[in-house]
Amino acid sequence: MKLCIVKVQLTHLCFADDLIIFTDGSLSSVAAIDCVLKEFYVVSGLKVNYSKSEIFTCGLSLLAVQNLTATYGFKAGSLPVRYLGVPLITGRLTDKDLKPLISKITDRMNSWASKHLSFAGRLQLITSIIQGISNFWCSTFILPKRVIKEVEKLCSSFLWNGSANNAKGAKVNWPSVCYPKQEGGLGIKSLVQWNKACILRFIWMLFTKAGSIWVAWVHAYFLKGKSFWSVKIPNDASWGWRKLLKLRPQAKKLMLHSLGDGEDTFLWLDHWHPSGPLIDVYGDSVMKSSGLPYNAKVSTVVQGNYWNWPLARSQQLVQIQMALFDKLYPKEGVKDSIIWLPSRSGTFNTGSTWHWLRERQDKVPWHRLVWFSQSIPKHSFISWLAIHDRLTTRARQKKWAANINDTCLFCNSEAETSAHLFFKCSYTKQVWHKLCEMVGIPFTDTWQELLAWMGKKVRRKSLYTILIKLSWTTAVSHIWRERNRRVHQQSFHSMEKIVQDIQFDVRNKILGFAKPKTSPLSMDIAKRCGIEAVVKS
Repeated sequence: MKLCIVKVQLTHLCFADDLIIFTDGSLSSVAAIDCVLKEFYVVSGLKVNYSKSEIFTCGLSLLAVQNLTATYGFKAGSLPVRYLGVPLITGRLTDKDLKPLISKITDRMNSWASKHLSFAGRLQLITSIIQGISNFWCSTFILPKRVIKEVEKLCSSFLWNGSANNAKGAKVNWPSVCYPKQEGGLGIKSLVQWNKACILRFIWMLFTKAGSIWVAWVHAYFLKGKSFWSVKIPNDASWGWRKLLKLRPQAKKLMLHSLGDGEDTFLWLDHWHPSGPLIDVYGDSVMKSSGLPYNAKVSTVVQGNYWNWPLARSQQLVQIQMALFDKLYPKEGVKDSIIWLPSRSGTFNTGSTWHWLRERQDKVPWHRLVWFSQSIPKHSFISWLAIHDRLTTRARQKKWAANINDTCLFCNSEAETSAHLFFKCSYTKQVWHKLCEMVGIPFTDTWQELLAWMGKKVRRKSLYTILIKLSWTTAVSHIWRERNRRVHQQSFHSMEKIVQDIQFDVRNKILGFAKPKTSPLSMDIAKRCGIEAVVKS
């Protein structure tokens, strides 16, 4: 420990409101520190409160520790301790270490206010507060899979049931929820992929040699001048360091060395050559035929601004040199730099790294119809469920319980499926006919035809487009609300009342717009919707 501190010239660590001072543990060393702190008090008026200070020791006898605490009034501290809400540990995170994370998330979900949130409100809480809590830990630790699974289980339970204690009844599986909205999901980031993206930042820091005590420590104690790509995992490696080294295959694909003088770039191991890392492309044989060592730097084959390769003794060496001809030359006096490929700026960015790592699926043509900045979130969420056919219709309930009556509550003639409920039913057809007449869209009795037509129209950003999207999502939500009202409250509204409710919600939303762009078509639609005065104002 003492040797490592000397290597990185570490004497103290200063944080926002804490100071850590390192000593060899002898009474004379502690006395010297005490003297300096007293002189600092005379100059600044800031006095150390020894009763609130702790001393952490390693390798000292119990008697020596007791002498220090008795002489200066320190408390004898023990590791691990918590700082800024997270445990300071070197080993694997235990259930005890992670209990505060789980408890904080559970408490927030089970609060009184959270229980009364809609689906959209719960989604907002998860994407902002809950993921914010998780992201703080993700950016600090490699979280065990069991913990990530537990957090995602809590989030799924809360999203679908409003409570962290009920894991049943998910309408859409969690992996599908974690896709971006343009790919049919809800835009919640998968913690597995997000945690990996966050931890890759530490590898970026090692290569850019960011001004960090940890970076200096790793270079002095673990790497010792060797390449990060080649250093072996020691038997006594900490859990975190071992996990970081296991991320090397993925990290290697994300980094490109921009060549300067070649002093900081490994010839065979780093990705600086147009063909890629030479050791990966050509194997060990090219290195042996060149006579250059395994950990050679690019600068060993550089002279000024020109290449100075040894005599090529193999066809592979000829290929390596020919690939550089008139394409890449060293730059004397210019330091090598690292380009992070997922980021447009070339520097590390967690968001772009996550986007690079995450699983993808095809974009859905309807995402702009459901998710847009002027939307009413609770209506958008119900529309999203309807498109995925995940609303709890009677036909779906009958699959779970055979004694369920699956007849449509509106027309009492056919089974209540999503397709029937929203398009085939004689009652809801009246709502759609009235709505289509108002906003000027053709009526269709299938999801596919409607989504295909609207998918072409909603790419624009005019008031006309906003009116179409608002009217459609609001109509889907109000039809589903009326259905639930009849199931749970035995209350019935007329078709005219539902249309009025749709107009009311659209009108109130448009009232919040800041001077929307209008056109003759938009004004005509607004007039037919009964909101012309709102648009004019």
